[in-house]
Amino acid sequence: MGSMTWATPAEAKNITGQEITQEQLDAANAVIEIYVGVTETARHQLRPRDLRLLKKGEAFQAAWQAEQVDYTGRSDIDEVDHDGLRYSKADPDTFTLAPLAKAAISRLSWRRSRTLQALTPGQALALRGKRTPETIGIDADDLEVDDTGLTRWRPIR
Repeated sequence: MGSMTWATPAEAKNITGQEITQEQLDAANAVIEIYVGVTETARHQLRPRDLRLLKKGEAFQAAWQAEQVDYTGRSDIDEVDHDGLRYSKADPDTFTLAPLAKAAISRLSWRRSRTLQALTPGQALALRGKRTPETIGIDADDLEVDDTGLTRWRPIR
């Protein structure tokens, strides 16, 4: 069956405008897999939009990675200060992930953040099939005030 990558060399060329070999796609795929947490064997379970983004991310990674000097032998440093010139990288992935690949990866459906609306206590209890005293109507006869002035449930007698 051959190599398992998200894109073919022809698709990668259409995406990037550069000649990209299968070997370059294989190398890029290894990096992309680390960042996305899914392999090409899961292709049939993914949404078409995610497949397009993975294909683009891999193509951009292959094109960028092929131009990097000593890509696999680099040290990961955060800051360099030499002769009064200072450089610090803003992104921890700067030396390993192509900028356009990072943009594609960040848009994958399972990588996007989701906003959840907090449930009210009543909604949470309703989801669990429970009722609160507020929902069953409390009689004043069911409550008593103790020595400290706190209102408490009256014990069953």
